[in-house]
Amino acid sequence: MCQFTNDQREAASTPEQTAEVIRAKYVPDTKLCQTAFTYAAQHLGPSILNHSIRVYLYTQALTPKLEKPSSTNLNTMLFIAAMFHDIGTHDAFNGPGRFEVCGADAAVAFLRANAHDHDLTEGELQDIWVGIACHTSPEIAERISAFSNLIRLAVLTDFNRPGLRREFQVEALTAEIETSLPRLEIEKLLGDAVVRQIMGKKEGADRLRKAPNNSWPGSLLKGELEKEPGYAGVNKYF
Repeated sequence: MCQFTNDQREAASTPEQTAEVIRAKYVPDTKLCQTAFTYAAQHLGPSILNHSIRVYLYTQALTPKLEKPSSTNLNTMLFIAAMFHDIGTHDAFNGPGRFEVCGADAAVAFLRANAHDHDLTEGELQDIWVGIACHTSPEIAERISAFSNLIRLAVLTDFNRPGLRREFQVEALTAEIETSLPRLEIEKLLGDAVVRQIMGKKEGADRLRKAPNNSWPGSLLKGELEKEPGYAGVNKYF
């Protein structure tokens, strides 16, 4: 996997130009994946977009080390799940439920709208939905399916929890891809995006639906409510 050249870095001076460098370097050369990347880049800021691509790259590194999901469309499925797993944090997909479920719904809606560009089965769409919807749910994501486990562990690897990069021997890969795809304060920006949606819901049942107790969004809400005045760092429950 090559690094950006100096010319590429100088050229990638706007989000649109940066996205095109990422496209050329990392996005699978199929119509569906290219369209999905364009769609994601239109809705995700640079930090979450970079994170999403890193998650996809980690799925490629982890697949040989884990139980491999049985699908001839696996690479396409992994790319779609990675691109959409945090898209629920965007205002366009800010429904009444958890951001993970909103993102899963957005992914399936996208795939149905672009059905002419793929041969994914209903079962594979369901696998993608579950992988996205459950990616913040410990034990459930790891055990519900091999595909969901792969997405969950790729996300955790990007956040290096708990020491997964060493366990999976991807530390060199991390150093390489974080040069091309910098983190850009992903922990703070993603946590803040989730909390912003939650706080925008009416206190009570609406907010509880968006951030159920003991869920990851619920923990982030707790961190927001407990933070000291003036604190501007990463949510302590991220």
